[in-house]
Amino acid sequence: MKVSAPGKIIIIGEHAVVYGKPAIIAAVDKRCTVSMEKSKGITISSPIMKDSAHFTVAEAKKLSEKADALWKECAQAKDFSPLFAATKKNGNALKAGVGKIFREFQIDAGADISIASQIPIGYGMGSSAALAVSLAKAASSLYGKKASLEEINAVAYKLEQYAHGTPSGGDNTASCFGGIMRYVKEPKIMERLDLGKLDNFMIVYAAPPVKTTGELVQSVRNLGDAFRTERVNALGALAGSMLDALRKRNHGEIKRIINEAQKNLRELGVSTPEIDVLCESVKKAGGAAKLCGAGGGGVVMCYHEDGTKLESVVRAAGYAPQHVQLGAEGVRIDSQ
Repeated sequence: MKVSAPGKIIIIGEHAVVYGKPAIIAAVDKRCTVSMEKSKGITISSPIMKDSAHFTVAEAKKLSEKADALWKECAQAKDFSPLFAATKKNGNALKAGVGKIFREFQIDAGADISIASQIPIGYGMGSSAALAVSLAKAASSLYGKKASLEEINAVAYKLEQYAHGTPSGGDNTASCFGGIMRYVKEPKIMERLDLGKLDNFMIVYAAPPVKTTGELVQSVRNLGDAFRTERVNALGALAGSMLDALRKRNHGEIKRIINEAQKNLRELGVSTPEIDVLCESVKKAGGAAKLCGAGGGGVVMCYHEDGTKLESVVRAAGYAPQHVQLGAEGVRIDSQ
């Protein structure tokens, strides 16, 4: 069974979406692929892993039960640092995630799992969500569980909680269903958007973040309530304005919104000096740019109605522009 799911970028609304504000999220045409075969135990291999991981189904399930208990403790304390410390050890996050999937779908046999991904890890493009969605879809399909996309998405979200504490759920939803959507965490809204082909967007890989998404979300959570809320509310309002601007292809308004969003994200402490310099260079050239995802490095989304000029500015700043399709297909079975 070979399954793939797309990564994503947040066009507008990162961090604010964690606090119930709307975000516009697009699946992109860079995918994570999981190949899975039935086996007695569990073996996981990937080009980025030094050695393959081997463990029993019982060990994976037990670790996921411990992760569930630790998550609840951390949620009560509003501090997920202990969970992140535990899941960082020896590939525990992946092991617990597989255990969670097998528990949720009541799978007692094992699997040989091979992972390959085009999505850069830790760059704010939803690599962990794409992996979670791919694993859940592959396991349920391999063992004939006939899970709906909603069920796949619900299980993938639980894996995202191991990695990020209180994720918005937007990453796994975009990866599962694909397309471009307006997403709100609570009460949950997933509105598919028919925006046609969105041109003039480009992404740039800045330096990989030193902190994980979960740690960056926690750093924003640790800010003073009034300071954080003012900026979160501003980002939420910008998401509403962006939808209208995208529909009308109002280049000036799209650029204003992107630049204003970057200002708020910088004030929340999740930008970096390198990202600030790149964003300012694009802005001076008549365009707009902002970090995507949790920040602290990662990917930067750039926009200009003149694509040739934008590419020139990005290259002059020392980066290689990446062209991506926004609104890619969601999780799919590639072969079985």
